[in-house]
Amino acid sequence: MVMAVSLLARAGLFALDADAIPAQDKRRQQVAMAVVEGRGYSDCSSYFPLCRAGDPTATVEPAPVLLYATWFGALGPTAGAYAIAATQAALGMATVALAFGLAWRLYASAAVAAGVALLYGLHPAVLRLELDFQAGALCAFFLALGVTSLLRALETETQAWWIATGVGFGLAALSRTAFLYFPIVVAIAVVVERKLNGASVRWGGLATMIASFALVLAPWAVRNYQALGAFVPGATLNGYNLYRSNHQLRDDDYLRFIGREEADAAIAALVDAHRDQFRGGENEVAMDDFYSHHGAEAVRAEPVRYVALSLWRLGPLLGDYGVRTMTKSRWLTFGFHAAVFVLAIAGAFRQRWWHRPPVMLLALLVGYYFSGHMLVHAQMRYVLPLLPYLYVLAAGALMRPAADTDGAVRSCA
Repeated sequence: MVMAVSLLARAGLFALDADAIPAQDKRRQQVAMAVVEGRGYSDCSSYFPLCRAGDPTATVEPAPVLLYATWFGALGPTAGAYAIAATQAALGMATVALAFGLAWRLYASAAVAAGVALLYGLHPAVLRLELDFQAGALCAFFLALGVTSLLRALETETQAWWIATGVGFGLAALSRTAFLYFPIVVAIAVVVERKLNGASVRWGGLATMIASFALVLAPWAVRNYQALGAFVPGATLNGYNLYRSNHQLRDDDYLRFIGREEADAAIAALVDAHRDQFRGGENEVAMDDFYSHHGAEAVRAEPVRYVALSLWRLGPLLGDYGVRTMTKSRWLTFGFHAAVFVLAIAGAFRQRWWHRPPVMLLALLVGYYFSGHMLVHAQMRYVLPLLPYLYVLAAGALMRPAADTDGAVRSCA
C-alpha cells in the first residue's frame, strides 16, 4: 500500500511538471552536458570570478553529474531529462522502502513503519526534489543504503555488511560533500558505545567500512589531484560557503540568509579588494583557500554573533525561514518540521540512545548534519534526505522503549 500510494504521487507530479523537467538549467546539468560534449568535467561561474571557460571544476560532486551525463549522452537533452527524473523518482521509491524497513527494525510495528514511509514518500518537497537536477534524490537513497547496511553490520558483524556500509556512505559523500566525515564519526561513536556498555570492539568491521568508503572516494580524489593539483576528496565550495554565509557578521542585520545575488556581489567585492594578491590563473583550490581565510577572519572577529547566526540557521533548515517569503503553506511546513525535530530529540532520549546503538547512530547522523549546515550554509532542501531518520526518532517519543520487545535491537545492543 505504501509503495502504491508513493508511486501514484510521483506519477501524478511527473505528469503535472512534464514541461518543466527538460527546461531546467542547473550547475550539475551544465557540467554533465560539458562531459557529454567533450569539454571535460568543467565549469566557470560567479563562484570563482577569476575562472575561465573550460577550467576543470570540483564545485559539484560526481555521482549526480555522471548519472546525468549517462542519460544525456544516451538519449539527448530532452529525453535524457525525462529519464533522469524517472530514475530519481525510482530511487525515491527505493528510499521509501528502506525507510519502512528501518522503522520496522527499530520498533517492530507495521503501523509505525507505514507512517514513517508515507510521511517521507508523500512529502511535497521530497517529490519536487526528485524531479530537480540536484543531488537530493541520489543522496537520500545512498544515505539510506548506508544506514541500513550499518545497522545490519552492527547486528551481524559480517564483512559484507561493513563493505556495503562504506560503499553507501561513500556514494552519499559523492552526492553531497557534507557526508564526507560521517563514517569517521560513526567509527568513533561505535567504539565509545561499546566501551560504555562493556562490549568488545571488533576493529575489523570498522576498518573495512573506512577502507571501502575510501576506495569509493579514491577515483574522485585522484582526478581532482590531477586536475587541480591538490587533495580534494569532496567539493571546492567549503570556503566559498563559509565566506558567503558569514561575511555579514559586522552588519547590524546579520541574522539573515545570503541569497545568490548578494553572495555574488560580496565575492566580487572581496576579489576586487585583494586584486593585487592574485597572479592570474588561480584555480578553484587556491580561490577556495582565499575564501576560507577571509570567512574564518569574519568569524573570529565576531564569535558571539557567529554563534547566534548559527543557531538562527535552524529556521532556514526546518522550513526556509528567511530564505523565501513565508506563505501559509511554508509556515505550515516550518511548523511541521519544527514539531518533528523536537519530537526526534525527545524520542532519542525516551528510547535511551546511550544504550541502543541504532537510535544513537540515527541521532548522531541528524546532529552531525544539522550542526554542519548551521555553521556554514542552510536551506530546507539540504535536510530533506534526513527526514526518514527524524521521523523514526520522533516515533520513539510516542512509544515505550523497545529494547524489551525488539529482538533485533536486543542483539544489536
